[in-house]
Amino acid sequence: MESDAEDQFYEAYAIEFEEAGLAISAASRLLTILLDCEQFRNKINAPHFIDLLRGILRSNIPLRSKDWVAACLLKLSSLSGSITSVYPINVEVTLYETIPRLLEQIKTSFSPEAQETAVVELNRIISEGVVDSTDEAIISEGAISSLVMLLEEGSDRAVEASLAILHNLSMNNENHSALVAAGAVQVLKRIVLANRPHWERALLLLRILQP
Repeated sequence: MESDAEDQFYEAYAIEFEEAGLAISAASRLLTILLDCEQFRNKINAPHFIDLLRGILRSNIPLRSKDWVAACLLKLSSLSGSITSVYPINVEVTLYETIPRLLEQIKTSFSPEAQETAVVELNRIISEGVVDSTDEAIISEGAISSLVMLLEEGSDRAVEASLAILHNLSMNNENHSALVAAGAVQVLKRIVLANRPHWERALLLLRILQP
């Protein structure tokens, strides 16, 4: 009976959490639309809403509910001038909405084209050094296995981008065990032995993981 009551509690909590996310998304969409009205913009307390939206963006609401939060935050901050925060607003959006969304797409999408688009975009963000904590995000989201899988199943562009991301992860010795556990070494060996495209990059990464 205790187990059943606990299950019912978590189910009710999950439903409430989902509904809260949908309400937040709808409210953010409405606010984004209202910002087109100059009279409305002049009346609202922009810094208050920016702080509120930043808190929501960093929260654990469902990721799909954060798209309008991010859009509203970017629009509001662009209309409000300089805002003091640890990260610029666009970097916070990248860190708390864009990167998690791309990782989710890489892990769960059944479309090779969608996975390719996501991994190429993620590699662009990493290569441009937009944020400093992409390694932590990739590992915490459990995306290493999906990146390794793309090495075998992805298009040439997806393989190239995945290799670049995994190489970036390998620059930190603490990530090596996670890469090895995800089967990266075996896949890299197959790429090299089959002389597949990007085999030289694969060999470089293999030498880092197995010096």
